[in-house]
Amino acid sequence: LIRRMKERLESANPFGTGDSVVRQHWSNDGEAFSKPKPNLARFHSFLQTLNDLSDGKRFPFTFQITDPLSNSFIGPPPMITMDNHYVDPSLTVEEFERTFEQNEMLGLNDMLPKQRK
Repeated sequence: LIRRMKERLESANPFGTGDSVVRQHWSNDGEAFSKPKPNLARFHSFLQTLNDLSDGKRFPFTFQITDPLSNSFIGPPPMITMDNHYVDPSLTVEEFERTFEQNEMLGLNDMLPKQRK
């Protein structure tokens, strides 16, 4: 999941990767290069952190998913769960009520029936 996030960030930010990040010359004299922008350095540092996490080089870490529509599933590979009794001790599932703002963003507040007199 973390590796896919990194790949998605790279593909969604073409100016943060590829030939767009090559330092440019200040002028055509072939001398001084421009300095990389601070945001670019932070972006590359974040991508490297994601690499380290997915490669198991940084422990411990907490990966928190907030999913107001309950569309996410995180679990072991299907082969492990064949007996339907597997519980991952490092996985915590917390149920929560959506906030008014989350319902508003999802358009659910408009769908609630109103009492009419």
